[in-house]
Amino acid sequence: MSIRRDAYEALCQARDALDAGPPDGDEHSLLHRAYLKARLEQYRRAESRRPVIDPVPAMNRRFFTTSTMWDKAEFLTTPPREWYVSGRGRGWDEVRSLPKPQLRVGAGMSFHRIPPLLDTVVVRGTHILSRPLLEIWQRFDPEALDILPIALEGRRKQPVAQEYFFVDIVRRLPAFDLDAMEVFLFRLPKPHVDRFELFPAPQVFALREDMPVAGVHLFRDVNWGDAYFISAELRQACLDAGFTKLPLAHPETPEAVAKISDQYSTPGVGNS
Repeated sequence: MSIRRDAYEALCQARDALDAGPPDGDEHSLLHRAYLKARLEQYRRAESRRPVIDPVPAMNRRFFTTSTMWDKAEFLTTPPREWYVSGRGRGWDEVRSLPKPQLRVGAGMSFHRIPPLLDTVVVRGTHILSRPLLEIWQRFDPEALDILPIALEGRRKQPVAQEYFFVDIVRRLPAFDLDAMEVFLFRLPKPHVDRFELFPAPQVFALREDMPVAGVHLFRDVNWGDAYFISAELRQACLDAGFTKLPLAHPETPEAVAKISDQYSTPGVGNS
């Protein structure tokens, strides 16, 4: 039995014990602590080696994925908890009636060189796009997008010259070849039985060769909201329009993503 499968089964046992126990009280607290301890230990065990995807699926060469970046903006008036129900493929219906979000450019970001694509930690897996970049995405795949206007300003409350938008990728496909990635689909314990994670957290992605991609340029995996994928055609259109520093790389090359992300997060770097 592989280290990953052994760790996965041990974690499932701890989860099932928690699910089978009482919903509250001292015994529940003990079982919950045991589950959290097992979760930490088993994730560490499962991460002891990197997955090797060989050969790399041909589908990977048709798409690029985004990296995870720390935010360069901060909420001014909306409590972050208001946003946990939105983004990551769920769209903006739950918050669309709230006042227009206000964001202020954070320390370390040049006000005059704001990049065309920002990311926030609060809205995980959801980017902030400038209007010129958003228009390209809309031209290629409008059905994949849910859009929410925001107000962006400098730290001294100077207005930003162009418009920015929260953009959520709401199309979900059964995208991942879990066997090739050497990961498992892990169901969370009660009361979150309708939520899944990939165990361990993937470091590379392998896209299924039988994935339906006709006319598709933007999507997420049905069980993984932290990353989304962009077609090679859409990426090339961004490059042709002058957006050359977007943090994109082929799914099986995480080192390239990290390198691009480091360059992208350098203060003053951008296409604005």
